[in-house]
Amino acid sequence: MKRVLLIAYAFPPAVASGMYHPFYLAKYLRLSGWDPFVLTGVPGDLPAEMRDPLDLPAAMDGRRVLRAALADETELATFADREVRSPWLRRCILGHRDERGAPFRHVFPDPLVRWLPRAWRRAEEVLAKHRFDAVVTTSFPFSSVLLGRMAKERFGLPWVAEFRDLWTEDPRFPRRSKAFMADSERLERDILESADAVISVSPPLAARFARRSADGGRKVRCIELSYEEAEFEARPAPPPERFHLVHVGTLYAGMWPSRLVGALDLLVQLGKLDPAHLRITIAGRNQSGQPPLPGFQAIGHRAHRDAVRLYRTAAMLLLTLPVELKEFIPSRLFEYMASGVPILALVPPGSPAADMVQRSRTGTVVDVEAGLDTIACALYDGYAGWRDRTPAADQDWAYIRSFSSRAMAGRWAALLDRLA
Repeated sequence: MKRVLLIAYAFPPAVASGMYHPFYLAKYLRLSGWDPFVLTGVPGDLPAEMRDPLDLPAAMDGRRVLRAALADETELATFADREVRSPWLRRCILGHRDERGAPFRHVFPDPLVRWLPRAWRRAEEVLAKHRFDAVVTTSFPFSSVLLGRMAKERFGLPWVAEFRDLWTEDPRFPRRSKAFMADSERLERDILESADAVISVSPPLAARFARRSADGGRKVRCIELSYEEAEFEARPAPPPERFHLVHVGTLYAGMWPSRLVGALDLLVQLGKLDPAHLRITIAGRNQSGQPPLPGFQAIGHRAHRDAVRLYRTAAMLLLTLPVELKEFIPSRLFEYMASGVPILALVPPGSPAADMVQRSRTGTVVDVEAGLDTIACALYDGYAGWRDRTPAADQDWAYIRSFSSRAMAGRWAALLDRLA
């Protein structure tokens, strides 16, 4: 069996959208002839509410999970002097600082650069002890790509760099200064050139990385994220007692469409929706600034198994995506499709997320910038379907299951086989 080192800072028991993907990839790669070792962070660096007790031993051998804690500024400086061969990169790592970020101020390529010293020490140990056939890095954080490139240069391993988001072109990327942006863009170009394969998780994002690649994108591929099929029951859940709208995942500023609130209020005023029947749950941090509504509750992060159970209490699942993130596919969409619960997708028209909801026949797509009347009509259709116990649409399960974690890992194994 071939071995792969998977470098993923977020991994169980961390509660983060980026943690489930490497967990299921590691779990299912073994079925395709790859023995994964995972290099990740230390749970002690996380607050208790950001931990998820997934059953790691049942998924893979816990001895193959290598954890590295965060270092301090002195340890980072020593690491840069000893291990970073490029004078330019060493200058960037130690030179870009945020003086407001005490006690740790270094921010290049991102603030988790402090993970590199101890993570590289663990990587060197395991790469020297065992024969590996490939290394995979998954970002964010972008610091992990430096570990992948070092493993390639010093151990001769083919290296796959996966990006779950854009890098410097991401509208959320911190534009600290012109110098920081210029150095970040240079490092991104260097990484795209030196990786043996570059993976992104939606076709438009892959196209963006391809355009930034010196070789015209010949190494760039799209492999979407996935859901764990074993966690979803085949039989549909009974209708909830109230018209329960559920949104899973952090609501950042701008992600909660203001017209949705107005549309709900309009339906109540017109007597089309009884507020006593309405319940709205945000399972994740609510950073949207959304004021309280009748039946509105934000319950914070939930363990993954609890989030899956929450799907089965919903009459509709809310998917929101602002225009500036049109090219992204929210990771929760894969589980939404697998749940069998109707989706109300308030997303940009023509986006990959809109196409997936329509292709899977799992819900209704409404332009996130549509007027109150349009959104209110979609909400009322969902409400009437819940009230009248109208059966859900006939989903395209063959399409949905093509995004299962087992299928996704098979695509990754085929890629690694070609490289190895």
